[in-house]
Amino acid sequence: MAPFYLLIADDQIDIGKLLQLTVRMVYKDQVHLRIALTVPDLKDCMASTKYRPDVLLLDYHLRPLPEKAPNVLRWMQSQDHLQGLPVVVWSSLPDGPEADQCRQLGAQRFVTKMDAMSDMVQFVKSLVEDRVSNESF
Repeated sequence: MAPFYLLIADDQIDIGKLLQLTVRMVYKDQVHLRIALTVPDLKDCMASTKYRPDVLLLDYHLRPLPEKAPNVLRWMQSQDHLQGLPVVVWSSLPDGPEADQCRQLGAQRFVTKMDAMSDMVQFVKSLVEDRVSNESF
């Protein structure tokens, strides 16, 4: 597998570290992971046309509060170099109106956050393998 770049935007450092551990456990150094803790950090990561992740995992609620995924998705739509970037929004919210809004704004998937490590492993695999095998979601 060619190098794969996963960008995670989540303001909970523990979640980021758990994802980082999961990615390393499953893919060792084949998947490069970058974590943005705030919306300004995320925008900085994505402002460069040089750095383009293969997938963005976007937490629904980000700092500074009350930033939410729909605001980030709208911003992404205004950035030519980010057009077509696969985005998976994840949240503690169930699939509902928020999920529908995110999908209307370009998110390919809306996923409820999981607690079990086995679920996290399956989720990480789906992020990478779905993108690698289909080149889309």
